[in-house]
Amino acid sequence: CLFLAAAAAAVVTTVPAPSSSSSVLLLLAPAQQLYNTIAEMELDLSWKVRPLLDGRALIKALGLPKGPVIGTYLEEQVKWMLEHHDSAADATAEACLEHLVSFQKQLAGTAATATKRNLEVDASKSNEESKRAHVDKK
Repeated sequence: CLFLAAAAAAVVTTVPAPSSSSSVLLLLAPAQQLYNTIAEMELDLSWKVRPLLDGRALIKALGLPKGPVIGTYLEEQVKWMLEHHDSAADATAEACLEHLVSFQKQLAGTAATATKRNLEVDASKSNEESKRAHVDKK
């Protein structure tokens, strides 16, 4: 309901007044469809669900530093919980932690690849600068 109220407020403030109530319904149809999908997936009360692991537990279990990186893992945890909301038996803290360990490895691999790529680019730039310096000396 809150979403629909926000959508209605946005429509009222950004769209000229429609000539009929059917026009209003037409404008609100996408918001209603989204709300219906949320309700069908039983996600309409998902904002009340507490995370399986809090920030302190993530720091301890994954060896993470304190800071903004924790938010990345909390967000990934929420995504995982939403994907597994219908299988409560499988949606345990241990299973979530397993997923987050895998996610951590994936992030580390991505970071290592990016670092390697940056080093290769830096080496290439350095070689080009050396060649230019050598040509300039002549």
